[in-house]
Amino acid sequence: MPTEPNRSPSTILLTRLLIILVIFGIGWNYWLPTAEDYFNLQTREGYPPNIDFFAYYNAGNRFEEGANPYYWAETNPAEGNFSDFIYPPAILPLLKTLSSLPYNNARSLWAGLYGTLLLLALITMQQLLPEKNRWLYILFSSFLFLTSFPLLLHIRNGQMDAAMISMILLSLVLYQRQKVLPAAILLAAAAVVKVSPGFLLIYYLIYHRDLRFTAYFLVSAALFVSISLLWVPFSLYIDFAQNILPEVSRGTSYWLNQSIVKLLPEGHGLASLISLLGLSSLSIYAWFRSQPASSDTRKNNTSSLSMEETLFFYLNLLVILAFAGKIWSMAYVWMILPSAFLLTKLVHSSNSLRHLIFPSVCILLMNSKVYGYPLLNSLNLLGNLLMTGFVIWELHNLSSKLSIEQSNP
Repeated sequence: MPTEPNRSPSTILLTRLLIILVIFGIGWNYWLPTAEDYFNLQTREGYPPNIDFFAYYNAGNRFEEGANPYYWAETNPAEGNFSDFIYPPAILPLLKTLSSLPYNNARSLWAGLYGTLLLLALITMQQLLPEKNRWLYILFSSFLFLTSFPLLLHIRNGQMDAAMISMILLSLVLYQRQKVLPAAILLAAAAVVKVSPGFLLIYYLIYHRDLRFTAYFLVSAALFVSISLLWVPFSLYIDFAQNILPEVSRGTSYWLNQSIVKLLPEGHGLASLISLLGLSSLSIYAWFRSQPASSDTRKNNTSSLSMEETLFFYLNLLVILAFAGKIWSMAYVWMILPSAFLLTKLVHSSNSLRHLIFPSVCILLMNSKVYGYPLLNSLNLLGNLLMTGFVIWELHNLSSKLSIEQSNP
């Protein structure tokens, strides 16, 4: 751990106050006006701002009218006349409620909802760090928020990824606090809205071998679906599973896609297989590195995540983003708070600040803007793949260190 120079409390307080003022000044005078411009940007002629939210809003309207929200018209699904709505039917009652509001009111409420969840996740994640380290976590988080182009894209399009990662992280905090049932309920809620959070079961079921959490998760997901059937026809679930999910998972080579399957030729049928191989490989790796939830070490360490747990949870997020079929740049808002958390852990466990250069560069790449030119069109993906290698290397070093300690008691 790097040594810190002795400083008086007044010097530390003044330094932190200056940093707060700088962050506030940059946020208020530069980031907020930019975010407002992006929020009100019309990205497609004839469509209102927040085009992805417009797809949700339109799906809510079509659902209210009794039409199938997955198609622009009641056509044969084999014709592939898909709408822009590609999410499971469980969220349709919420979208129906939002679509009853004027569009500008609905999109503002939506932004307020995911913004509040993100702020709650930011504050709550502090609980998994020692109190002396929380200041640095807030500093890293603030920097990444103010420099994240994926976040600006997310605001521009009105996506739901910020809400999803917030629910994922809140679930993690609850789980670490031994509140297994609410943690499972929260993750299940995220999974029935956007499927991909369900792949975090690799962390809970395989890495921690926690059958209780998994059972709670499956029962909760089943209950959410069952309750939604009070409003949602079961046929929409069949339609989603048979037609929409395969369409989403097949991937695309379009340059904004930051998944590894973008490297395949357009229309290539290997996308789903590549995704399966990536997630399966992580599952096998998780089994060999597993830290059972019933272990005495874990039961006695509920105040914070260990470095091993932090690295593997982070790896799980990286693999989900890298191997999903279609992951636009904006989905990398998933990595803002986890990256700030990991950097904080690394600062206080590393013997040299030089050790932080490589992961910092990777995180900046995942946070950066992509352009429609070779290499520059895959910066988020490049950062992901490089960071994946770094995390695996760190996990290997932890294992080596543990083996040496056990052989030299």
